[in-house]
Amino acid sequence: MARREPSEPKREPSEPKNAALLVRPKCRPTTTYLVSPRTALLLLLALLAGAAATALTVAGRAGWPAAILTGTGAAGAALALFDRVIGPPDRR
Repeated sequence: MARREPSEPKREPSEPKNAALLVRPKCRPTTTYLVSPRTALLLLLALLAGAAATALTVAGRAGWPAAILTGTGAAGAALALFDRVIGPPDRR
């Protein structure tokens, strides 16, 4: 049997051979995040500060209730501090 070559799509005589490359791709929809990267960074830094304060309080031989209270207070203060330091997000 003879092998058949795939047929090329029919083009207008004035259309260039690589016209498919000139077609503009469709736009992708914008990605929406559950939390903005700025908010994620603020919460991560607050979590690290709270965990460090909790670990240092436990290492200082205080009880767990005191360590947890210290850690949550430090996390809240760190969140307020980093919110001011990093600044508001750009509105474009």
